[in-house]
Amino acid sequence: MYDFYKSEQLQIINGRANADDRLKYLYKEKERFRADNSSREADNIVCWFDSLIKITEIEISRGGSIQTPKSSHFDMDTNKRIKKSDVDQKITLADFFEHVSKYNAIMEILVKEGHCQQATYIWKDEAKGYRGLIVAIVKQLHHQGFLKRMPTNAEIMVISRNTLHVEIAIDTIKKTKADNFNLQFIPPATTI
Repeated sequence: MYDFYKSEQLQIINGRANADDRLKYLYKEKERFRADNSSREADNIVCWFDSLIKITEIEISRGGSIQTPKSSHFDMDTNKRIKKSDVDQKITLADFFEHVSKYNAIMEILVKEGHCQQATYIWKDEAKGYRGLIVAIVKQLHHQGFLKRMPTNAEIMVISRNTLHVEIAIDTIKKTKADNFNLQFIPPATTI
């Protein structure tokens, strides 16, 4: 059975800590627990986490507010904002997917669409606006449910360099919106 009996954990779960800290803690613990366990009992505990998260979100909406920086990208282990200088320079797009099979399926779609080379997945489409298209694809993958979390702008820059071998300026990443591109070829994650 999952151990919730440390005094710090009890304080957060029982509501004596503020709602913002409790919400961050619940998300972190839910993901940590999910990564470490895969049984029927584990599914019940994940549902329990979901119900506590929902209750906390309602509490915040009725009077509290989540104090997060504009980018709202956090390291779930430390509950601190991820800064550009803190970004792992070795991350790839695959690191953000929950399932490798879904990553491979998306990369094969990009090959079929003529954007990437087969097998290496290096970006080959250099039509006007291709850097913006790469950014839009990463953002759309999050909106469609493929990514564990939305990468920061700095992480998108590193992902593009390491996965697709394309350098993208941070300003391009900041101004690009997925809605400005035709990305209908990216299906919802639940269909793959």
